[in-house]
Amino acid sequence: MDGEDSDPLRRIKENDPSLTSLFVGADEIQNFTNEDLEELGRDISNNTHLTDLDLHGDAAGDQSLSFLFRGLTRSSSIKCMGLQCNGLSAAAIQSMVPFLQN
Repeated sequence: MDGEDSDPLRRIKENDPSLTSLFVGADEIQNFTNEDLEELGRDISNNTHLTDLDLHGDAAGDQSLSFLFRGLTRSSSIKCMGLQCNGLSAAAIQSMVPFLQN
């Protein structure tokens, strides 16, 4: 990726219509604070073009997902979410309920 395409988080915030999927791996998510994850969730909620969010491969733990889903509760564009291999507990699954009910 080059220039404009190299910052998907900025593109999510700007509601870039050409960005329809986001993969966040373990290396990237480990650098996020809880506040960053909640902000990412809010930015995704305000984005009307992002349809696929992939956090598989132990990218997110229970606490990280809790903060992400706190921000994501209003999202209506996400149609597919990859959470495989994250070892989620019942508490993490429970934090998804408001998002899933939307």
